[in-house]
Amino acid sequence: MDSLGERVRLLRIQSKLNMEELAAELKLPVYDKETGEIIEYKSISKASISNLEKGKHRPNVDMAIAIAKFFGVSLDWLLLGEGEQESKYMELINEPFKTEKSLYIFENLVAKTMKKLLEEHYSGNKYYNMIKKTSKKEDSK
Repeated sequence: MDSLGERVRLLRIQSKLNMEELAAELKLPVYDKETGEIIEYKSISKASISNLEKGKHRPNVDMAIAIAKFFGVSLDWLLLGEGEQESKYMELINEPFKTEKSLYIFENLVAKTMKKLLEEHYSGNKYYNMIKKTSKKEDSK
């Protein structure tokens, strides 16, 4: 692949998306001018995808990140055509789902993490503590 536009076009075609569908899927952050925090996400236009694929413009940082995340490719490959196409991040995400056992382990890890987060968040809430005490009594029966 010679250009960034050709790589984006290849990814779009491999994903069986037209330009309009890809534009609707990609969400770019909109920042608050005072705080710099993200306040919302907006879709980009079909014309932006077309111009990108034709090499008429290059993506800004937010657009490059959105494209790379959406397709699961590395920024190096997307922008420069160098390195591995598949993102190491995507490999880590997909790894737990390769076998039933690893999926089970992953689901349990998520459940334990959620339970811990809820306990930390609600530990001072008297109603949560009453429910927790009640459920402990039922578990010991």
